[in-house]
Amino acid sequence: MRHGKEKVKGKLIVNKILKEPIIYLLVLIAIIQGIVYSNMPTYGETGDSNGYLHVYDSKSILKGYINESRPPVYPYLIRVIRKVEGEENLEVNIAKVQKFIFFISIILFYCILKMLIKNKLIISILTLIFGITPSILIWNVYIVTEALTCLEILILTYITVKYLKKPSRILSSLMGIVILLMILTKPALIYFLPIYILFIVLRYILEKKERKTLLFGIGSLVICCLVLVIYCCQIKNLYGVFGLTNISGINNVLSVLDSGAYEEIQNNPITETIMQYVDEPISDNKTYEINGELEKKYSKEELNEYTNLAMKTKRYEEYMFNKIISLGSENIGTAHPMGEPENENAINNLSSISRLLIPITFGFIYIIILISIVYLIWYLIKYKKINWICAFFTSTIFANLFTFFVGAPFEPQRLFFPSMCLVLLYIGTIIGKIKLKEENLLDEKAI
Repeated sequence: MRHGKEKVKGKLIVNKILKEPIIYLLVLIAIIQGIVYSNMPTYGETGDSNGYLHVYDSKSILKGYINESRPPVYPYLIRVIRKVEGEENLEVNIAKVQKFIFFISIILFYCILKMLIKNKLIISILTLIFGITPSILIWNVYIVTEALTCLEILILTYITVKYLKKPSRILSSLMGIVILLMILTKPALIYFLPIYILFIVLRYILEKKERKTLLFGIGSLVICCLVLVIYCCQIKNLYGVFGLTNISGINNVLSVLDSGAYEEIQNNPITETIMQYVDEPISDNKTYEINGELEKKYSKEELNEYTNLAMKTKRYEEYMFNKIISLGSENIGTAHPMGEPENENAINNLSSISRLLIPITFGFIYIIILISIVYLIWYLIKYKKINWICAFFTSTIFANLFTFFVGAPFEPQRLFFPSMCLVLLYIGTIIGKIKLKEENLLDEKAI
């Protein structure tokens, strides 16, 4: 009798699973991905890739070694892949693992949308777009952190939305841990830390019933901060600069060179050194070459002081303004693959398909953020409470935009990639809720 009940229960579970669109979506996505990947290189590399591949080969973070340029999470993932698969075809094996990681991301993306909206058609269409768009898939074959950070951000988003729906100690505790992993994968994602500190503080003040639960979130964020401070202290101990990496200093120099702001810093030895290598116009590769020469002659402190001075010039302000305006017409994704062989026709086709599937420009993102900020203010004034779902998407997407505008001169699509999944989720949420009453629009209680 008991065996019969278990059998019936098992059939019900199987039937429930088979009714989920995600099962059939994953099959369709896998088939289309196979076609897309066949038009991409087996693996792709950027200037960062070699550093990730071998940075922790012979040294261990457990023995106090930290690389000044590459945080440990992604290199250690590569170490695991090397341990399992060996050195031969390492890059190809990394790409295979990243493709598998992305499949997990697709499932998470679908689950998040299911919590946010109820319309199965919208959920299915957006999941399909997320799973097959070349400008997203391309990062699964690059030997860079993007595929892993995409998964981490979706895990954090899932935890956050789940928490807003039903607060729990476990979910609250996981926030700081996931953020720590994200930052130690890609330090540029540090903007998530102040956002979540503010989130926890505001929830603690406004939601009295959650205070005991939020203590676990506070604890996890404190641990996150302590680990990061210890990490930065070790960087200071080894390399003389307190920070997560030395990349921000390098990017500042590149931005100053790209902007031409150095021309306004007269009677300065660093400017004189730059002028020895300048040709008009300075190419992207040339800025890296000049930065290398500057690093040979000047200390990090001298270069930081110089870039801080240059960034206050009118020339640099104009450069930043023009950068924001010119980027407005560009698509948020790129399907331009690196690596061999390079097929120009395939690149053009993949780029066209990407723009068709995700016809979203940075200018559109500017408008969405502006409208969302106005909506948040209106919602706060009218209902005397915060719309947490809207605030989450608006703050994280805006912070990502801000960090790459201020912190890096090149590769805007790559730097914005962490927010591509958030943009699709946010747009899906807006579309799914648009027919509801205004007071319920994007309200976590309506999910």
